[in-house]
Amino acid sequence: TIWWLSDRERLPKLSGVSDQVWSVLGHFTMFGLLGLAIWWALGMNSRLLNRERQWYAIGIATLYGVIDELHQHYVPGRQPDVLDVLTDLIGATVFVLVVPKLYARWFE
Repeated sequence: TIWWLSDRERLPKLSGVSDQVWSVLGHFTMFGLLGLAIWWALGMNSRLLNRERQWYAIGIATLYGVIDELHQHYVPGRQPDVLDVLTDLIGATVFVLVVPKLYARWFE
């Protein structure tokens, strides 16, 4: 989904929301979910400690954010942005560190 959206010249717009806010929310959420999915996948039959899983998940999601921005360099109408990578890092970090704790607190 991330690659497909990055490959579009124009992204869908949300009425009443600025392009900048929409971009930040999109990057934060998509890369947060990616980081969480990677964290979860690393826990399947893994000998990694939870802290190691967290670092790997955040790192891999952020690395994909860098690759995503490099990809956008070649898409007409799009340009890479370092702030997008920073937002990807923050989203992955928040989702990986916070969501599992909230889940454990509410559902276990």
